[in-house]
Amino acid sequence: MLGTTERIPELLEAVGSPSVRAIWDPANGAHDGELPYPTAFERIVPWAVHVHLKDGQHVAGRWEQRVVGEGEVGLLAISRGLVSSGYEGWVALETHYRPRAIGADFSRPSGEAFSELGEEGTYACLKGWERVLQAAG
Repeated sequence: MLGTTERIPELLEAVGSPSVRAIWDPANGAHDGELPYPTAFERIVPWAVHVHLKDGQHVAGRWEQRVVGEGEVGLLAISRGLVSSGYEGWVALETHYRPRAIGADFSRPSGEAFSELGEEGTYACLKGWERVLQAAG
């Protein structure tokens, strides 16, 4: 597992198998300071078969989850890029967003606290994803 895309092409070229590909989570890279679009996008899309979709934003030195399309990940640009590149892989919605702070540790998802407000967060992210897709055309 690599947090950013910087070394993924090198790793996959070294493996040298068409059966080994990448799962890309642009929000994880953004969390670590990587520019998801166009920098990470251009590196990873030729290798990607699965994209995780969530959003977030740096606030006062911390990463906070956001409704899909309302953070700094640039999901509209990424969505447009996936379409224009001919991407044919999977896209999966990750709903880490919660409408208010809860006691869960999202770096170690588990237990009852992790599920708190999950339905509300998921619904908000589905609506956000719908808005991103409509805007992406």
